Amino acid sequence: THPINLVTIVTEPALEQRLAAELRELGATGFTVVEARGEGTRHGSRGLDVPGTNVRIETLVPDEVARRI
Repeated sequence: THPINLVTIVTEPALEQRLAAELRELGATGFTVVEARGEGTRHGSRGLDVPGTNVRIETLVPDEVARRI
């Protein structure tokens, strides 16, 4: 087995393509993108009634790549 890191980025959909390209450049060999919504005490809620839900980008990478990201 090898140690691995889960890196999660939550952002606006407009940044998805740019971040995907940067992840590849930094050494990620794959990633998953899903729509995301939620609620927090600092930023309030962003639910289905708000247009343009966020996206969550997740990648599994070794330590060196995680540090670069």
